[in-house]
Amino acid sequence: MAQLWIDISDIYDLTGKFTGVSRVVYKVAAHLTSTHTNVRLFTYCGDSKSFKSVVFEIEENEFSRFVKTEKCSWSKEDTVLFLGGMWNDPNEIEVLRLEKEKCKFKQIIFIHDIIPWSAPQYTRPNLENLFKLWLNKAVKFTDHIFVNSDATKSDVEKFLSENSLAIPTSLIPLAADEPEIKDTLVSEEKYILMVGTVQPRKNYQLLYQALKKLVIEGRLENVKVKLAGALGWESGPIVSLFKRDPDLSDVVEVLGPIDDSTLGQLYQNCLFTVYPSLYEGWGLPVSESLAYGKHCITSKGTSMEEIAPELTVNIDPFDASEFARAILQGLDSNFRIEREERIRREFKSRTWGDCVEDIERNLLEVGH
Repeated sequence: MAQLWIDISDIYDLTGKFTGVSRVVYKVAAHLTSTHTNVRLFTYCGDSKSFKSVVFEIEENEFSRFVKTEKCSWSKEDTVLFLGGMWNDPNEIEVLRLEKEKCKFKQIIFIHDIIPWSAPQYTRPNLENLFKLWLNKAVKFTDHIFVNSDATKSDVEKFLSENSLAIPTSLIPLAADEPEIKDTLVSEEKYILMVGTVQPRKNYQLLYQALKKLVIEGRLENVKVKLAGALGWESGPIVSLFKRDPDLSDVVEVLGPIDDSTLGQLYQNCLFTVYPSLYEGWGLPVSESLAYGKHCITSKGTSMEEIAPELTVNIDPFDASEFARAILQGLDSNFRIEREERIRREFKSRTWGDCVEDIERNLLEVGH
């Protein structure tokens, strides 16, 4: 029987909250293993330079245990699906190439973005070379590519064209977790919410400039701003701006990484959300905000405009004045009530089940 093998290297040793790509890996792998008997999990082991199968326990689409076992035994009938990143260890892609050469399985990689190639200025300096090395090698023996947005698809197809490669590419839009609305979690505090790793690409600098402008003008009274997300690369100077500025230190609260329950509470009780990211492959906080029925101010360009362009306010990610005006608009209760009613009427949230159905359909099309 043909097996579908899913790489979970991104989450095997990860503890705490799954965010970004690791969240996609977890949700998709959990759904597929819950509904199919021919799904196997595996992880890359850097110490032995090998791929090993993983035994797992799962209940109600949630994993409770992972244990590495024997080396993967792949066959030409199998499909091997990589949902996350595999560029941190340069040896991994070469080990994979040799395994594919020997076993002849179908290989699919899910590319969430190629920002280190398309916009390297927004990534860690050491990531750019690692990623480009992986991408240049991986596409040469990949049978099919999944992408999460039209923006990512455009970037990938441009890369393939420049390298004279023709690889089928399928669009698999991502999802948002089902919101858990709890009446007991209603808060009277008025605050704006931004969710995302604290790093330069998320454009916290623009948020700082817009808030600074509003505070100086006396137009941000009795409203707080909460920042929820892990502290990423170059986060120190960003956090310092908010904490050390006398005008903003009592306005902005840097929460750091939080659990899912707290995140849901923050979404449920915020006035609205902001996500002025400079470049995204998808933009989960935008879809999460809308899933909770909350107005979202996000950026023009790349993928953020694809999620629900008629229901979000999209600003120039380099224009602090435009961002400030959008924040003021969001603070207008009449505007906010009208927008939230429209979101409830028109926004159809994609579930992880929807995402998995798209993957299943495309797996059939590629011959699994």
